Amino acid sequence: MQLINKGDMINKKFKVKGMHCKSCEFLIKDVLSDFAVEAKADLNKKEVLLNFDENKISLNKIKEILKKYKYEIVA
Repeated sequence: MQLINKGDMINKKFKVKGMHCKSCEFLIKDVLSDFAVEAKADLNKKEVLLNFDENKISLNKIKEILKKYKYEIVA
């Protein structure tokens, strides 16, 4: 996991279980954008880079959202 803190904005890179096609990349990005989270998923690396304001949404909430779509942050 890589963590970069720029004020209240957090950038974190995580390994994700459950991604199996390009549509997964788009779904993760679209779902999280509804919660003011910028996400860049990489199917080949099975990773997602998240950029979010920790005052607006917590990492635990992001994990809950992804879990509803059968994705799991593992590292």
